[in-house]
Amino acid sequence: MVGAKYLLRNSASLGLTNMRMANILCGIAILIWFGLLLTGRGLVESVATQNVRGYPNVGQIETYVLLPALITIALLLIAWLCNGLHRWAWVLILAACLSLAILFPFLLSYSGGI
Repeated sequence: MVGAKYLLRNSASLGLTNMRMANILCGIAILIWFGLLLTGRGLVESVATQNVRGYPNVGQIETYVLLPALITIALLLIAWLCNGLHRWAWVLILAACLSLAILFPFLLSYSGGI
């Protein structure tokens, strides 16, 4: 009987720990992608102020501003949904890990492969 109470008490705290870990991981991913969004917006604005014809083009705006914005918004919405329902920590962890997994290839294209 004591073992069952201990198991129930620890399983509840384990769920809280999983959600806390998911929130921390998602927060790190959101901060990274939001930082890339701000950096990309600054890059696009600095090119636009130089008044060079054809720059920034649509591809640059999509790469430097739109993609980080979409990933940041998607992560925020998934975190809001999972925390609002108090479940599905694995979905939040999966979304954060996928966003961090595509970070390296994105940074390679972001910097021109250098």
